[in-house]
Amino acid sequence: YNVQPVFTYPPKHGSAGSTSNDELIIDEYKNTLKKLSMPDSIATFVAEPVGAVQGAKYHNLLPITPSGSVLVIDIGATSSCMSIVQDDDSVRYHSRLDGFGGETLVEALMDYLSKSFYGSPFNDVQDKMGVQRLYDAAQDAVLEISGGNRNNHGRVQINIPYLSVDEKMQPKHLDEGVSAKVLEAEFNDKVAREIVSEYAVKQGVLAQSLPNPNDLASLLSSMIMQVMEQSSQNPFALNSILVVGGGARSPLIQNAIKKAVGSLAGEQFVEEKVVIPRDELIEELVVLGGTLN
Repeated sequence: YNVQPVFTYPPKHGSAGSTSNDELIIDEYKNTLKKLSMPDSIATFVAEPVGAVQGAKYHNLLPITPSGSVLVIDIGATSSCMSIVQDDDSVRYHSRLDGFGGETLVEALMDYLSKSFYGSPFNDVQDKMGVQRLYDAAQDAVLEISGGNRNNHGRVQINIPYLSVDEKMQPKHLDEGVSAKVLEAEFNDKVAREIVSEYAVKQGVLAQSLPNPNDLASLLSSMIMQVMEQSSQNPFALNSILVVGGGARSPLIQNAIKKAVGSLAGEQFVEEKVVIPRDELIEELVVLGGTLN
């Protein structure tokens, strides 16, 4: 075979000290290869957080000393994971929150625009074409604000012509200015109002020793603490905290991660331990690390 397939896979939630759950996932991939008439012996299987750490090491992003485990925070589109990766490239513990990621930021802005224009959250709007246009505009606005464009001064103007019609069948246009502060406030409100109660509590990813979160930073703090408690990991013995995933490209999420870590371990710990790769690497480290195997 001229091509060697590499599969990166998410470890099972809470799979501390056991490979049995991972083996079940790998078996699924092997069965897929058999259906394609390919021997599984030619394939490589790498846990996603392990791939992220290996990719970061390849680019010399992690401290050489001290040795120790790495906490990988992976903010995806619709899920967020935290994993303890040990020196031997094994996953000591893995936590996953479904329903929260970079798309949550887009949805928070959609709700803000929808309430302003339609008078209700976008999920209650019957005009599905209008909702799709809101999504496209909100996604572009989040990218523009997250891109750090100095010319916009942290503010974007969202213009959607002919979004709807009034009772006299006259066209209605959306023209709304949104600042980074408004976006942050809407995001924190969505986290406190929806993400914590509907997703985080039910999925068991919050620390019992901390009060229920009321914003993004406290949500991340609680998730980090839960991983530390369940894995019996001393946070001050970590080599580093590696931030990856497409959702983590947002400065709003990056700042919340730093604030969350700082509230638990102090600002100096943040400066010394938190590693946030540049934009072109933050999404690619998992795949890169997988190919290095």
